[in-house]
This record gives sequence, structure tokens and C-alpha cells, in this order.
Amino acid sequence: LKKKTASVVCRHPFTIQLLYKTGCATQEGSIGIDTGSQYIGVGVTCGDRVILKEEHELRSSMEKRSLLVARAAMRRGRRYRKVRYRKPKWRHHTKRMYFEKPNRRGQHWRKVKTTTQSPRPKGWLPPSLQSKCDHHFRIIDRYLKYLPDSITRNLVIEVGRFDMARMNDPMIHGEMYQRGPMYDAENLRAYIFARDGYQCACCKAKAGTTRKADGTTVKLVAHHILFRSRGATDNPRYIISVCDHCHTTKAHQPGGVLYSWMENNKKVTRGLRDATFMNILRKRLFA
Repeated sequence: LKKKTASVVCRHPFTIQLLYKTGCATQEGSIGIDTGSQYIGVGVTCGDRVILKEEHELRSSMEKRSLLVARAAMRRGRRYRKVRYRKPKWRHHTKRMYFEKPNRRGQHWRKVKTTTQSPRPKGWLPPSLQSKCDHHFRIIDRYLKYLPDSITRNLVIEVGRFDMARMNDPMIHGEMYQRGPMYDAENLRAYIFARDGYQCACCKAKAGTTRKADGTTVKLVAHHILFRSRGATDNPRYIISVCDHCHTTKAHQPGGVLYSWMENNKKVTRGLRDATFMNILRKRLFA
């Protein structure tokens, strides 16, 4: 680089290109990718020598949330100052959704009309998981772009497959997998809605009708009178039909319609979030 006989092509991974002819000699080697929910490991070997070893850290959910909050605060601040301001792209009854197959312009994110009854497109993932999958694809493509074919044809990807049911109950086997916490949940919901006459117990709105105020469709949910955070069971005597407008966070707090005699006990834990992401990533990488 000091002699000006090479130039930097890429910083991550650091790649240089010689500015003079060197022939077509290449090295035989292999590249390994260690996928993960928080870190991505990359190693390139040539024989028994490691010629490249890197680790990429992905953004956590809390970091993404803090960045979105900061960006929203700056955007709101520009509205009240005499500076350049971009009009909001969001429209009523529209949402930006990710499609695996790009359109004619090569765009994956597109605006579509959506309601509470609109089905999600095939292959849809929450933005947090979709972002991590995109990072994996982007990093792998970057290494395959700058490494020679003698190394990229020996690509090894390590993925994880987790049995989350066995992680919760080591004694599970056979038909016990089908009889999980959500077993027969649809029959229970149907019984609750039929018993309550398909109407909300708070505002008496009928399921499937259109609200005159905002034109949305009434959608019922099965609400546990004894909150799940305090160990509520699926006994139909303690479940009631509530519409989506009445089943809000504010209604669960003291003074709300749905608040009874106990406090809302919120637990902050990662749970099986990472294991769920790794199972999704495994299918996406080999699709």
C-alpha cells in the first residue's frame, strides 16, 4: 500500500487488490461460518493455517429499540423547528412489509394495505428476526465475493437446532409433543366466544361488525380474568371475551376496565428467544 502497488477494496473484511499482474495461482482452503443469535464467527483456513478469523456482533433488541426511540424524538423535534422536514411516509391502513421476492425495482420492502384481518405474506418474519437473518446473508455474501473460488467452494455453515420442548421438560416424548400448552386452544376459544354470544363483555360490540368511529372491524380475544402473570389456568370460568380495542395495556393497569384485584407482574427475561431465532435461521439458510 505504501508503494502504491495495491489498493483497498473493502474494509470489512480488509481486502486489497494488487495493481499489477500476478498470474492465476490460488490457494486451496475452506471458509467456515458459525451462525448465532448475538455473534457470527468467521474463519478461513488454508491447510493447517488459519489465515482469517473474525467475529461480528449483531445489534440487540434493546439497542434497536433505543435507536428507534432516539430517531423518533429527533423527527418530532424537527416538526416544531424551522428546519427541513420530511413528510411522514406512514398512511392510514398501510404498512411496510418485507417480501422475499423483490419487485421490478429490486425492492423487498413495499407498502401494502392492511387491516386487523389481513393475512401476513408467505415467509414473513418480525423485523427483529428479519434484520438478523439479513445480517447473516450479507456477511456470508461479502466473504464469498472477495475470496477466490478455491476457498468459497469449501463453504461450511454451522447452525443450531434446538428442541425447546425438551429444554422445558426433559421427560417429554412421543405424543407429549402434540399436547403442549396450546393443545386444544382453538376449541377453548370457540367455546368462550359462543358462550358470550360473540360480543365484547366491556363495550358489547359484536364480532365481525364495523366500528363507526374509525371503520375498523371488531376482533375478539380470550382474556384471562385472573391474569396469566399470576398463574392463571385455562379454566373457562375465568376466561371472558373482550374486543381488541378494550384489551389494551392501560385496561390491565390499576383503574382500567380489566384490572381486578391483583397487580400486573411483568417479568423481563430472554426465555427461548435465541433458540427460536436459530431454528428459523437454519431453515432460511438452506431454503
